[in-house]
Amino acid sequence: MPKNELNTLLELKDDPSLSQRSLSRKLNISLGLTNAIIKNLIHRGLIKAKKDTGRKLLYIITPKGMANVSRLMYNRFQETLHYYHYTKDLLTACLMKLYQQGEKTINIYGTGQLAEITYYAGISTPLKLNAIISDDP
Repeated sequence: MPKNELNTLLELKDDPSLSQRSLSRKLNISLGLTNAIIKNLIHRGLIKAKKDTGRKLLYIITPKGMANVSRLMYNRFQETLHYYHYTKDLLTACLMKLYQQGEKTINIYGTGQLAEITYYAGISTPLKLNAIISDDP
């Protein structure tokens, strides 16, 4: 739920006039789940529903809601950083195993995020980087 909660709060911060239907489409979650998240956020005092024109509502993020956004963003950043270090350590161990088996050089195929992490893992080993090979023009 924290991921959906954070994404909901971020969308409402950008556009408080979003309908629940529009929000559910943007977040790629069901309308029922969107409704449950909105009700929960209101109940916890993270957003307020304010009547606009007709049946339209504005969802206003409260100061408590903004503090929650900051906390959730920090947690997401920490989680991402944890996965980055975990992946780098895993790749370093694999590359060290190759070195122990007699390999002296490595080639990295691709230029995406995994290639970048592999590069940083490789420079912390005795292996020599021979080439970074990409199909991109």
